[in-house]
Amino acid sequence: MRLKWILPVFLLSGWSEAAEIYQWRNVEIGGGGFVTGVVFHPTERGLAFARTDVGGAYRFDDRNGRWIPLNDDIGGNGGDSQYLGVAGVGLDPSDPRIVHLITGQYTGPEDWKVKARLYRSADRGVTWLPPVDLPFKVAGNGEGRGAGEPLVVDPNDGKHLLLGTPDAGLWSSKDRGTTWMRNTGFPQSTVTFVMFRPGGREVFAAARTLKDPGLWTSNDGGKSWRPVPGQPDGMFPIHGAFDPKGDFYTTWGDAIGPNHTPTRAAVWKLSTEGKWTDITPPRGQGGFSGVSVDARQTGHVLVSTLHRWWPGDEIFRSTDGGANWSPVLSKSKISTAGATWAATCKPHWITDVEIDPFDSNRAFFNTGYGLFSTRALDAGENIEWSFTNSGLEELVPLSLFSPAQGPELISVVGDFTGFVHDDVRRSPAAGRLAPENGTNRFLTGAALAPRKLIRQNEKDTLLSNDGGATWRAFASSPKTARNGSGRAVLSADGKQILWCPNDSVPFISSDDGASWQSVRDVPAGNHLQPIADDADGMLFYVWHSGERCLYRSEDGGRVFTRTATKLNEERLKFRAVPGMRGHLWASLGWQGSLIRSTDAGDSFSWFENPTRVHQFGFGRAAKSGGYPAIFLWGQLDGNEVICRSDDAGKSWTRINDDRHRYGGINDITGDPKVFGRVYLATSGRGIIYGDLRDPGLDSGEGER
Repeated sequence: MRLKWILPVFLLSGWSEAAEIYQWRNVEIGGGGFVTGVVFHPTERGLAFARTDVGGAYRFDDRNGRWIPLNDDIGGNGGDSQYLGVAGVGLDPSDPRIVHLITGQYTGPEDWKVKARLYRSADRGVTWLPPVDLPFKVAGNGEGRGAGEPLVVDPNDGKHLLLGTPDAGLWSSKDRGTTWMRNTGFPQSTVTFVMFRPGGREVFAAARTLKDPGLWTSNDGGKSWRPVPGQPDGMFPIHGAFDPKGDFYTTWGDAIGPNHTPTRAAVWKLSTEGKWTDITPPRGQGGFSGVSVDARQTGHVLVSTLHRWWPGDEIFRSTDGGANWSPVLSKSKISTAGATWAATCKPHWITDVEIDPFDSNRAFFNTGYGLFSTRALDAGENIEWSFTNSGLEELVPLSLFSPAQGPELISVVGDFTGFVHDDVRRSPAAGRLAPENGTNRFLTGAALAPRKLIRQNEKDTLLSNDGGATWRAFASSPKTARNGSGRAVLSADGKQILWCPNDSVPFISSDDGASWQSVRDVPAGNHLQPIADDADGMLFYVWHSGERCLYRSEDGGRVFTRTATKLNEERLKFRAVPGMRGHLWASLGWQGSLIRSTDAGDSFSWFENPTRVHQFGFGRAAKSGGYPAIFLWGQLDGNEVICRSDDAGKSWTRINDDRHRYGGINDITGDPKVFGRVYLATSGRGIIYGDLRDPGLDSGEGER
């Protein structure tokens, strides 16, 4: 047995302060996440914003029919990525340039849940002032995130803002959000939405409570409050909208969604004279959520259902103020507009529906996987709703593989399985990976047989022999695989599979999973990490986190011997280097930087800089025969950056800038076919790819 300690030698690494000039774009998928709401500006035609639960806010480019991401400057491995959860959008009715975002993903006492931040822009979200930290938490990715807007700007005074919170009551600011005070006059702590009556000082605020009145009003701009007389009981308001005459339409329920289903639900109208009328559309499963009225045509109303799983969620339309309703969605044509993958989805979680205030025939509605819009509300049974997500790439990819031959990129993602991209500039015509099986967390391929792939989630481990076009389960599984899928990897030549089920010894197969042989040289462990050498099909490793040591096999996984020990970190993440036999790198996580072995794990050297590594991967070398490029997301001299090394880690060049941070990054890999190209699996902004660009070219995502 060969046994060596880490070499006590530092590999000193310099790095360049200036970001190398990169162009950043989304790998085109189109949609994929929960767009929690759409807000039209009431005085500027075509100006609209979308908020998402984990992917930031977007502004609609009406001329080109494309959404522009507004928060790509938010990022970091701490809690900063939680600020991509947008709980509300506040627009100034008197100045269409001004945008406010209230951000933060979760409430609750846990320390990892960040307190809210307010972002403010005076140029429609092109640039942002320094954020304002707030003393409470909001739930941009929590229950109630699809309800009405909790943040509102006083139409009579743009400096005056009101903000409702999930559990800290109502707050107000008199200086455009710079400082905030608790509104002690409002008696409820759980505020769902806040709205000013158009043309006046009256404010409505909704509270999520079943014990007290749910709808409150103020006639002095929010200083004092009283419950609205005669309101429904046993429910609370979820969304509200004023029509041109001043009547107030509201959806009600005893649960807010999107996760909880109401047992009581209704739609009510409050006239300007104070009379309540029950105008509930035909009831079914679940309840109602979105409501929108036409700013140009009195009595024209849309209402969405929520959790009507059978026969499916619906949008109801009325042209007489709710006296009569017609189902719209079930009679409409649904177009996925080039996003083939969405054809197998069914509209659900329709928490919001909005009529364009400048066009009575145009409307948007949201779903759990993107937005739909129409320009033909008056077309009767000939309405067509089109999937409107160009540029809106809210998705959570979890693992990436860029093969040396064939497709440009293969991915697995949260909720929607994954994709094969022959061209990263287009949503795949083949749609999602099949079989579709929800969230897939792990993806790996054979370095020298790039058409062979394995993907996994908690229940399934699937094999592809054709570059991801088709997938199948193994003919058999290790007897301990019932304890969880664990991790499986292919040898470099694709002839062997090494599978480490959770709480088990590893298993090896030489017949594509038809049979399995246990590996007795490696003790059973929880979350063993198998690694395949990227140049030698017979060379495997297993990282045993419990023993903090590495096991190595040089005969295809039949016999393993114990090698490097005392790597004093449980959560090492290993990667083999393409084309370099015995070259093995690992990140030390929170413990520190990178370690590297060039002798198949007998010994390791470590790097003094970067100081911390969150994710890393390899790409095409700068020149033929050179060391593969290393891409890294981490900290260099305390700076959170994405960087590249072309000399085996001796020096690093930053390749992103402060406008391109993209929240957290779940995986990173280079492209073995294109030098300089890197792919980022973000925590909510889909898959981003960066390419070296000419200095004279535009910097990426289009108009900001």
